Amino acid sequence: MRTIRIIPGLCLLALIAKAVIAAEPASVEIDSDDIGGIVTSMNGPEAGVWVIAETDELPTGYSKTVVTDGQGRYVIPDLPDATYQVFVRGYGLVDSARVSARPGQQLALEATVASSEQAAAEYYPASYWNALFALPAAGEFPMAGASVADTQGEWKAIMQGCMICHQMGSKITREINPTMGEFDSSIAAWDRRIRLGQNGLHMTGIMGQMGHQRALEMYADWTDRIAAGETPQAPPRPQGEERNVVITQWDIASPISFLHDMYGTDPRNPSANANGTMIATDFNLGVMWELDPNEHTVERIELPLAPGVEVADMSTFSPPSMEYPSLYWGDTLVAQEWGRSEIQGILPDGRAVINHSFRPAANPERCTSGNTYADFFPLQGAGRQQLLYDVNTGEFELIDTCFGTHHAAFAEDADDTVYQAALGLRNAIGWFKPGVWDETGDITAAQGWCPAYYDINQNGTYDENEDELTGMNGYFISWNPLDGSVWYAYTGNDPGAMVRIHPGENPPLTCTTEVYEPPYYNSAAPELVGTLPRGSAVDRNGIVWTNLAGSGHLASFDRNLCEIQEGRGKLDPQHCPEGWTLYPLPTPNMRNAEASGSADFTYSNWVDQFNILGLGANLPYVTGTNSDSIMALRPETEEWFVMRVPYPMGFFARSMGGRVDNPYSGWKGRAIWAANEVRNPWHIEGGQGMTPTAAKFQLRPNPLAH
Repeated sequence: MRTIRIIPGLCLLALIAKAVIAAEPASVEIDSDDIGGIVTSMNGPEAGVWVIAETDELPTGYSKTVVTDGQGRYVIPDLPDATYQVFVRGYGLVDSARVSARPGQQLALEATVASSEQAAAEYYPASYWNALFALPAAGEFPMAGASVADTQGEWKAIMQGCMICHQMGSKITREINPTMGEFDSSIAAWDRRIRLGQNGLHMTGIMGQMGHQRALEMYADWTDRIAAGETPQAPPRPQGEERNVVITQWDIASPISFLHDMYGTDPRNPSANANGTMIATDFNLGVMWELDPNEHTVERIELPLAPGVEVADMSTFSPPSMEYPSLYWGDTLVAQEWGRSEIQGILPDGRAVINHSFRPAANPERCTSGNTYADFFPLQGAGRQQLLYDVNTGEFELIDTCFGTHHAAFAEDADDTVYQAALGLRNAIGWFKPGVWDETGDITAAQGWCPAYYDINQNGTYDENEDELTGMNGYFISWNPLDGSVWYAYTGNDPGAMVRIHPGENPPLTCTTEVYEPPYYNSAAPELVGTLPRGSAVDRNGIVWTNLAGSGHLASFDRNLCEIQEGRGKLDPQHCPEGWTLYPLPTPNMRNAEASGSADFTYSNWVDQFNILGLGANLPYVTGTNSDSIMALRPETEEWFVMRVPYPMGFFARSMGGRVDNPYSGWKGRAIWAANEVRNPWHIEGGQGMTPTAAKFQLRPNPLAH
């Protein structure tokens, strides 16, 4: 009897305690410019879900996103004065009803549990849906009809080319749009969809490399299974420090903009241009968008052409024709892409470095003869040159480079040398010295370039009749602060490579080249298979980091670990597998993957040399381009830190950078910045009419800090 009496007593106490808790106000500590409260659902408090506040009452669209703590509590800090629509989004849920609120208000929110797995999966990142794709089995290779792919790894690397422009697995790609018309099969529907619009030629080219018919069959199988109700595994909700992330977004650009890079500081000094504007360049429209995050304003600024040059004189990146009209824009040629503009950073004096086509590609005579560099290695054309834009005066300077500019790296020297990966131009890196330009006004004296070559005769210089050009053009590029070497990623045929060029004391005569491929079916490291470096970043210890976009890794390379340091053995690009460490991405693999088959795509990577965000100095980051995210890696523990942009879905980052606006204000004065740089903004959640956003990532000490 005694035991029987104890059990109901405990139950009664529990019920009383639950009633007391339910009666307590759902409040958290907030300031007058915060909104805070608790999120609950039919299951109780909801931990690790996003609370999003957005408004259209500021000069440009604005939203701020936070994550609930372990008890479902949240605080959205430092909101501008406006009325906000606040709602809850999270894995396992569907969006809650939007509730109107103003800063200074306590707001309890009711989350809505998804009624089915299909309903919940609508909010999963594209990469999780892409993981449902079944790769051809390893035994199918070499594949009949595939023009390039001899292995599954090569096939997947080619397939990743689709994600250079847009996500794969987003709602717009995983479903067949009925407005295309009726077709006999999903295979026929896919054959039509890849031919639509100005980029149809590019898409059909990728399919041809994979084996056109086989690729169509596999994509049709993917969308058929999804249409029949198949769903991916659920992503994890934000955990631990991931719940401390605050994401602020501003609408920028236009519904047909193709943003390519956004920066607001000097990468060597993150306090430069503190509290200043952020500049995002528009690859499509030949303009840039200047965001003032303090006033919430965006200004469109036209980028100049050289005197006497008209837009009609310029070549375009996309073809000016199409086989079938776009489902969104019809016959309108929305892809202009004559300027191909890309900002790279800001110099100490406030001049932004912008790669931009302002003249036709044919080079003047000074680029082919008459000076040391032109005589040593003549350059016939430069598809893109460089601008300097003064953020203080609004003035432009046209820097007419002989080499084609691409991504850039800023050296720490007296001339503020800016190195460029000269993409597409005979295996050269180029550089521009602003210090020399300012002193002399002589563009020939202020620039130089070096070829990338194998030193066959081992005499330490390039001999045209004996040495061999690598055939490896550069993509992202970085500068090593320990030895002054320049590293760029080669993204061509598998497995790609990291190329090291040291200018030496008397370039171009003293330029030397080393090539390091990631381990690729290498008998010395058979467990490692890495493909397609795209990014290039070096930490303060001289370790090179690159994202392997083909195989789905973030990789580090330490040249000091190479057993072969001298001699002809270095000419084998696979000679140093021991220098590489490969870290798989924290996203699901595609089905049938033989090695790493990550369904994510990473456009680039970056190293936080100065502990801007607060996770630690020299920490490597990578863009989760197919997973709406920026991700950091802690190499010692191999743990990933994921900052997901949950709204709007379709966040497609190509690059990132950090800025310190106030070193004395803790987390509020520090941030990482990235933009949604998808080539087709109509793929963003919301569809046609959506514009890209600029995103500011901050890390507070806890989920309720304000």
